[in-house]
Amino acid sequence: VDRAFAKGTILRTHVLRPTWHLVHRDDLRWLQRLSGPRVLATMGRRHRELGLDGPTLRRATDVIVQALQAGGHHLTRPELGEALRAAGIDTAGQRLPHILMFAEMESAVCSGIPRGTSQTYALFDERVPPGVPFEGEEALRELARRYFVSHGPATELDFRWWSSLRA
Repeated sequence: VDRAFAKGTILRTHVLRPTWHLVHRDDLRWLQRLSGPRVLATMGRRHRELGLDGPTLRRATDVIVQALQAGGHHLTRPELGEALRAAGIDTAGQRLPHILMFAEMESAVCSGIPRGTSQTYALFDERVPPGVPFEGEEALRELARRYFVSHGPATELDFRWWSSLRA
């Protein structure tokens, strides 16, 4: 498992709903397209509470991408927090985790190579192969198929809760 994380075969991300998931790199791009907008919509209220509006989140994502490009390496959450603070973006309280989750949902970053016991972040396009094997309804069908094969017996309501997708 450690080798799979280091190689990027398995990625740790907030796809489907705002909790950690482990996803095969070949599946992340289409899953992100399918569920990212829904995850972001569910986070809207919390973002407002934290003072994270659209322009701030997009600017923060740009800073994160620049920090990862500058060194060509993977950075920890505290290291990315330093880059954001240096750019004048407040990371106090829960702002940093929510900024990073937004950057994940925008397919800008995903998990990088672990550094000891610390997780790192890397550029999405460096870890996730290009191309999307499933789009739209086909992606939804594939996700539902995989869910019911691995979680059955289950109901449509169970699937909607698990995936955070609407009917």
